[in-house]
Amino acid sequence: MEQETISIPVDPETAKRFRELSPEELEAVAFDVAVDVRRHRKGRRLSNEEFFALMDEIGKEAQARGLTPELLQEILDEK
Repeated sequence: MEQETISIPVDPETAKRFRELSPEELEAVAFDVAVDVRRHRKGRRLSNEEFFALMDEIGKEAQARGLTPELLQEILDEK
């Protein structure tokens, strides 16, 4: 997936904690921010069509990173 860098103002404690994140944690945070921004776009909720398109994109990204149905089930069974 193509990516761009953005800057957002945060408080000093958040910035400090962000700089201490591992590469894997940074990737997870970037993903969370992308989902939140899309969800809050234009101050409205996603339509069903937009929601399912986002879920499809998330699924494809997870598969590209090696998530299989078996691994997902293992993760879910741990909880």
